[in-house]
Amino acid sequence: MRKLIFTCITCMALNINAQENINITNLVFFDATYDDIVSFNVTRTYVDFRKSISDDAAARVTIDSYRPGENDPLTFIVKHAYLVWNTAIGSFLIGQQPTNYFGPATANWGMRFIEKFPTHLWGFNSTADMGLAYRKSPSDNLLIHVAAYNGGGIKNEEVDTHKRLSALVSLGEQRLDSNPGWNAGGVVSFEPYDDSTSTSQILRVSGFAGYAKESLRLGTEFLKSEDSGGNNGQLLSFYGNFTLSETIDVLARVDNMDGDIDSESDVKTYFIGGIHYRSSAGFSIAPTLRYTLFEDDTDPDMTLKLNFQFQF
Repeated sequence: MRKLIFTCITCMALNINAQENINITNLVFFDATYDDIVSFNVTRTYVDFRKSISDDAAARVTIDSYRPGENDPLTFIVKHAYLVWNTAIGSFLIGQQPTNYFGPATANWGMRFIEKFPTHLWGFNSTADMGLAYRKSPSDNLLIHVAAYNGGGIKNEEVDTHKRLSALVSLGEQRLDSNPGWNAGGVVSFEPYDDSTSTSQILRVSGFAGYAKESLRLGTEFLKSEDSGGNNGQLLSFYGNFTLSETIDVLARVDNMDGDIDSESDVKTYFIGGIHYRSSAGFSIAPTLRYTLFEDDTDPDMTLKLNFQFQF
């Protein structure tokens, strides 16, 4: 049934595209994993619809899929459904939209089909949420993006009146995955929430920096989370890739995650290393090794993955 629904969505998309001049793209992530057993998994199935409504407004709707549980079948979800209103003072985003927690750091990493962005992978930030945002680029090398979101992401219902307020400032080249240069920036977010007896708040402060030239791209990220009603955590990540030829890159990433800086023996260090092969503009393959070290007595974990990405 889910395959039938997805097929119907794709067919309708192609028909709509022909009649309404809507820009439609498709993106699929697939992997083969060896971790005690060999498993095959689809981790993303984007169908992305974009249309200019007028000279100063555009809309976007994105259908995605995910697994609610490790052994659950794919479930389809509306990830994006928002309007962009361009004005003389900047752009306003209204609806379920990409969050501003990551900024140009997504392009600094540039390997989403291999692994999630660090602050998303470790549960600090969601990539989409319902809300209102304002975005402006006063120059080619400056981006300002402020927003108010529900705070729970797209998979959770809003449960209180509190909102997560977030502000991003980024300097430098915004797309290091396709252009040379450098960037640096930071994000601050604040969200109150109700616990059993009072109202607590989470303050998250993060920074990122990246550098790229013809054959090399490097990046780093840092995040600190302070929860007045829970744990205080922090994350430090380094990553990079080096181009060996027109079709082959070598990549590496290290995440150091401390879920509670006030307790001992809970630090995880996560390594990724591999090769990225680009067979064409829309198809990529990446064999990778994942290795996780634990500060406590837990044995290290090693996983082999073969990641695929194709888009059309």
